[in-house]
Amino acid sequence: KKWKWTEAMDIEFDNLKKEITEMENLFLPDYDKPFVLRTDASNTAMVLFYIK
Repeated sequence: KKWKWTEAMDIEFDNLKKEITEMENLFLPDYDKPFVLRTDASNTAMVLFYIK
């Protein structure tokens, strides 16, 4: 089944971006420590975690 991005998804994505950028505990990473990238994928989904 082909996946289609809808206007409702666009609205929710904008809401999510707004919530993340307005978080009070959002801070810059410590660039002296390593970054870890974890991924997982299947035929129907993909997940990415960027861990600091």
